[in-house]
Amino acid sequence: MDGFLTTTWRPCYPVRTNMAVTLTDCELQTFISDRRPGIAVIDYPLDSPACFWTDDGQLYLRVNWSQWCTVSLANKNHVAALSTAHYCRITHSLNNVISEVLAPVFHIEKLPCELFPQNDE
Repeated sequence: MDGFLTTTWRPCYPVRTNMAVTLTDCELQTFISDRRPGIAVIDYPLDSPACFWTDDGQLYLRVNWSQWCTVSLANKNHVAALSTAHYCRITHSLNNVISEVLAPVFHIEKLPCELFPQNDE
């Protein structure tokens, strides 16, 4: 890979809070801008966003430390670009302020089953 060293993802967690991690019922849209893949995030606060693609071809975005979203698989070209990228653009809109940040893209086998705890109520 032309001298590029591939490393595995090792999580670096913030100080623990009592907030549960949830998979939000939404599907984020993808885009390509300047030949770089991206994901649009609207109305969710960002904090250390990261994109994860799994061996079964699913895409997820950790929007912040308590919210994850699925990422649309509708555009195969966008999915392919995200799956081969080391970073993606996040175009973010919150309170009528638009910003753009870079987020790492990680390939993992699957999401840990403990990530989204189920309530037994």
